[in-house]
Amino acid sequence: MNVCNSINAETLLQEGINYSKNINLLDKALTVLLKARELDPNLPSLNFTLGRILKDNGQYYKSYAFFKHELEISKNKLNPEVLALLYHQLMWTCSYLGKIEEACQYGQESIKLQRSNFSYYNDLIFFMHHAGNSSDQTINQLAKDAYRNCLEYPLKKERACIEGLMQKKKIPMTGKVKIGILSPYLHASCAESFFADMVSEINQDEFELHFFYDGDTQDHATTKFIQHGKSFNNVKNQSALEIAQLIVQKDIDLLLDSLGHIKGNRLDVFSLKPAPIQASFLVGYWGSTGLPQIDYHISQSGWISNETKNTFTEEIIEIPHLYLKSKITDIKISKAPCLNSGYITFGAFNRGQKISPKLLSIWSIILSLLPNSKLILSYHALQEDTFKEEMLKFFLQKGISRERITLLGKVSSREYFNLFNKIDIALDSFPFSGGCTSIDTLWMSTPLITKKDDKIAGKFSESFLNILSAPELIAKDEEEYIMKALELGKNFSRIAEYKNTLREKLLNSGIFDAKISTNHLETAFRTMINQARKKQKND
Repeated sequence: MNVCNSINAETLLQEGINYSKNINLLDKALTVLLKARELDPNLPSLNFTLGRILKDNGQYYKSYAFFKHELEISKNKLNPEVLALLYHQLMWTCSYLGKIEEACQYGQESIKLQRSNFSYYNDLIFFMHHAGNSSDQTINQLAKDAYRNCLEYPLKKERACIEGLMQKKKIPMTGKVKIGILSPYLHASCAESFFADMVSEINQDEFELHFFYDGDTQDHATTKFIQHGKSFNNVKNQSALEIAQLIVQKDIDLLLDSLGHIKGNRLDVFSLKPAPIQASFLVGYWGSTGLPQIDYHISQSGWISNETKNTFTEEIIEIPHLYLKSKITDIKISKAPCLNSGYITFGAFNRGQKISPKLLSIWSIILSLLPNSKLILSYHALQEDTFKEEMLKFFLQKGISRERITLLGKVSSREYFNLFNKIDIALDSFPFSGGCTSIDTLWMSTPLITKKDDKIAGKFSESFLNILSAPELIAKDEEEYIMKALELGKNFSRIAEYKNTLREKLLNSGIFDAKISTNHLETAFRTMINQARKKQKND
């Protein structure tokens, strides 16, 4: 490498880094950095910087290539902290491309190097739910490891401080119970917006709600939390100890976590045990937190096997079903497209992190065995032309021509719902099934083929279809999944019947009814509170 070129490349690298600090100058930063790469493609940190900017800009396919190159040339030169960060960035980029097993491998490498980094554990735990080679039991053990390595000893002093404040705390034997909800997502996100509907149905004579908001966004959902809470406390940028002290000051009896190991969680606060009863609620997370300070996990009935329950640090409390609702409810249902086209259009609109090469191969088999059928896919990574081309090549190698595949990147909410009017049958993902997406599918009266799975994250769609009395759409294994898709794909009249009935079944199921779901949740509250009162009385 010419020394002069190397010096110039280093100058351009620093210039690009400076530009990247301004969100309005990212294009200029990329131009400068790519020019630096022409001079010296192996300049340390250059490929990492390019990968990071492209990842943050949603160009995951290109980002992946740059991160991989940085790993190849720098793996033995980087200090452990920087190498762990590179592995962590690669994990996220892989996940968006559906390379979930590879993503988990990078995640494992990152925590080997940085065992005290709680965010690395959180992200790996989240992605392992998507991987077919990891069980709930393994994931729950990793959650316990995360607590032990990142929260148990590092927060020992803070925990002792809160224990001192909590020594005289008693659950009231009568009267209102104070319930606290701590979350960074008390706004119209996928999960917490549903909880906003539920809080308006909470029995205010029995329960007093206090919100602790570790976020910035405020919208119509936030307004509901403010309106129906006794207090709404903004705890953004406060330490775990400061938040825990406020919770103790508010005299909270039952503190709810809605995130588990989802990004942005405040399990550090829960590990200090600022309330006598603490519970993880399935609004956003379905596995164990691994924290001995969280007493209960509220789950939907049938999701957690007895074998898996034994690996939870929490006691399981089951409710009949949770509350979910489509965000846009004024979209009209069109008749099945096959009735006009004469061929079947399949569709899958789950997150790209759920769309693995194995799943794509199974969908290719379905397309191969049903001539003229087509497939529409839509998720964020598909807005990148280079990734689209790679996907089309994948299908072509499986014998599926380009004309049969439609690939769409991120679309607006209304466009997303209208996509269901362009497909006849939705194909669910596995081992991580659809959640909100499956509810949207059923709301648009589109039949959904799903597969049973041992993992909790693989039971969502199955439970919805059972509640709607449509078990015939649930396959016991991959072979039956293919057969059910083919059989339904050959029966246009049956598809038309689903189009006429699924929305009504969903409306009658109780899933869309915030009042019914709130009653279930209140029953869970009473169970936890009564157990605490009984223990308190015996003590």
